[in-house]
Amino acid sequence: MFKLFVLGALAHQVAAGQVSWNQELTVTDALKSGGSGSLQDVPAGTRVPVRQAALQMISISDNTAADMLIHLVGRSAVQAQDQQWSAHAALNVPFLTTRGAFLMNTSIRRWHSGT
Repeated sequence: MFKLFVLGALAHQVAAGQVSWNQELTVTDALKSGGSGSLQDVPAGTRVPVRQAALQMISISDNTAADMLIHLVGRSAVQAQDQQWSAHAALNVPFLTTRGAFLMNTSIRRWHSGT
């Protein structure tokens, strides 16, 4: 569901001329996120158009694509979109990237297991 907020923020920036659907993004190791998707498996330095990242984020729930788009539009823009569209936006503050959520979840599991 949260990926719709990312797409909404992106669409606003495209409509405002701040971002282009054809603009290229670079996959970096820092933005790669596990879980679903295929961009996590491409080499760092691979370039993809914003349109492709958005399509992959929505069609196959690509987490790396989502994080790349969050990085592009900014967390504050995604958080603002969340506040406009969600009755529970306060639960998403701060708005986490998928990588951040995975890291937090891993840390919590380790803490609970005592490792």
